[in-house]
Amino acid sequence: MIETAEVVVGKLTTLAVGAAVLIAIGMILWSWLVKRTVSAVIGVIILAAIVLFAINATDWLQEKVAEDVGALAPPIQSPVVVQVSLTDFPV
Repeated sequence: MIETAEVVVGKLTTLAVGAAVLIAIGMILWSWLVKRTVSAVIGVIILAAIVLFAINATDWLQEKVAEDVGALAPPIQSPVVVQVSLTDFPV
């Protein structure tokens, strides 16, 4: 049951990324058809690149956050053993 849910979520994620790519291509074509300027097309390409990077880079971002959180954690303290003998303290 859990494996099938993971497979379904994986397929839905792939479908969502594919739909985002098609929407990005449609936005680029639409901006060219409506505005007919290179600057509008470049703006849409940059926006589409940012959105697609945000969708696809979740694993990379999770690794970077884990590294940062690990860097802020205090160091592991090891126990210190001190041996004291009676010869250390003269009477």
